[in-house]
Amino acid sequence: MRRIAMLVLLLCLAAPARGQSITSFQPDSSAAQHKTPPDAVDLPIWLGLQFAPIPGVTSKLEDRERTSAQNCTPWAGVGMTWPWVQQRQTWIDAGYQHWEFASSTVSFAPSDTLSNVALDEFSVRAGVDQLFWQPNRLSAAVGLGLGAGSGWVQDRSLAESNVLLSAELVAHALVYFKLNPRVRIALGASGSWVYTSGGSAVNGGWEHGEIVFRIENNLRVPKRFVPGL
Repeated sequence: MRRIAMLVLLLCLAAPARGQSITSFQPDSSAAQHKTPPDAVDLPIWLGLQFAPIPGVTSKLEDRERTSAQNCTPWAGVGMTWPWVQQRQTWIDAGYQHWEFASSTVSFAPSDTLSNVALDEFSVRAGVDQLFWQPNRLSAAVGLGLGAGSGWVQDRSLAESNVLLSAELVAHALVYFKLNPRVRIALGASGSWVYTSGGSAVNGGWEHGEIVFRIENNLRVPKRFVPGL
């Protein structure tokens, strides 16, 4: 009887142990994949790429009554955002722009048919956003900024090339969606008022707006690079 009692007791102790081995309290694979390593820290700084491959609404360039042509790349570049104060973030973008303009008047002279001007420039923009619905998975940002650019302008009808300088006021509105704790995408609209100076080829102000797309990853650095952590 004593042996039977001991056997029953061992079976009772083994049952909970076996049940505990079945149940796992480890995080799921997707969470473990994005878990911050113990020797690193994720900063609230987001780095990424920004594209506006197709021109949207574009006004006439004031000088020579030129209107926007096709084959334009409004923006392709990189960007960074970081918190400024609560519910606001600072942003800076750097990128490349290509614009083509054609004369809005057509002359019957063979040398005067559709005088074309092409602008190629590298620009830097910076500003501040007001944030909404932070820190939810779906959030939004609306902001203003200033920009400056430099490049070159080519007047194809005259076979001339000049240095290009520009200044702009930028406004944008973006909707952010977090794919996971470290990656987010954004879709929105951007509009700019630009003043362009390109020597004798082109001078004047114009406006443009386009759809923009961003994909960003937050910055992860070793803890030794961040004092106090």
